[in-house]
Amino acid sequence: MSKTLRITFSGICTRVPGHPRSGDREPEQVFVLMPAARTLKLTEDKKDQIPQHHAFIYIPAANLKEPPPPALFVDDERLGRTEVYLIDHARVRVRPRPPQQTIVHAVTDLPLAKRPGPKDVAPEFDVRWLADMRDILPPDGLSLQLNPTASDLNEEVAMIVELPAGTITANFPCKTVQPQRFRIPADPPLIAEDRVFGEERVFACEFIVAMEYPDDTESVKLVLSPLSSDVPIDGIAAKELDLVWDTASTLDIRIGNDTLDEIVALRGIARCNAREMPRARDNDFDLHYLLLGGTTGPRPRPFNGNDQTMHNGCVPASGSGGG
Repeated sequence: MSKTLRITFSGICTRVPGHPRSGDREPEQVFVLMPAARTLKLTEDKKDQIPQHHAFIYIPAANLKEPPPPALFVDDERLGRTEVYLIDHARVRVRPRPPQQTIVHAVTDLPLAKRPGPKDVAPEFDVRWLADMRDILPPDGLSLQLNPTASDLNEEVAMIVELPAGTITANFPCKTVQPQRFRIPADPPLIAEDRVFGEERVFACEFIVAMEYPDDTESVKLVLSPLSSDVPIDGIAAKELDLVWDTASTLDIRIGNDTLDEIVALRGIARCNAREMPRARDNDFDLHYLLLGGTTGPRPRPFNGNDQTMHNGCVPASGSGGG
């Protein structure tokens, strides 16, 4: 019997590289980048606001050994008291790495459609349900403008998580998610036509990385180091978070990049029942473009349907192809 460290990523997380296509091999490791929005920002076209976002780590208190003081805690309906760390300027590594595991993207042979469900459509865990910039931008707009392994990174990144191994799957925590379409609104409206990109379909708002460890593993650590030599880590006093398994064989944590109210809402299923009318489009998605070179001019964003819940915004995305 093995133990599992399961990390659920949510919010504006740019995952690179994406799943392999056209005979590509699985990458040796995957990086999850959290674009920075430390204050209220404007979208690139200056027409809409993007609220402040926080890169965060969300860990049940029962699974933390000698935890440093958190920014806040929540009473998670499933995990109990949970410590929430709001972190900036940090690189996060998992130590030790799973000893006999590599990166595996869960991809099936079945096609995508508007939504999962039918037997002839890819199941909801298929990683292709995540938004993929390769379906949205031309090839010359897919290159990262930074090297995620560099020792000094610019201010556009709040946190980077290095994933040395694990099985990556898509996740739909709220089953009410509706199909969306990436588009650039007509300007001026009612005269020109909207520009649309990719197919209309649902987009998973979370992805999960499951790392397998031998049964005798007592703990794993999230080791933190600065992204830049001249900017210290902000938001946490410790250099590592020591995670321990309790009686369960799976240790669940969350990592992401979101607004404070949506981070707190992760504590329960009520986030899926909100019926407040969402924004017409996910302006926060514009943050992904901060990390991509070659994206000049208007940027396509996912437009919401009338039946979306508030939690259906802030979708992660893949930023480049597999290696």
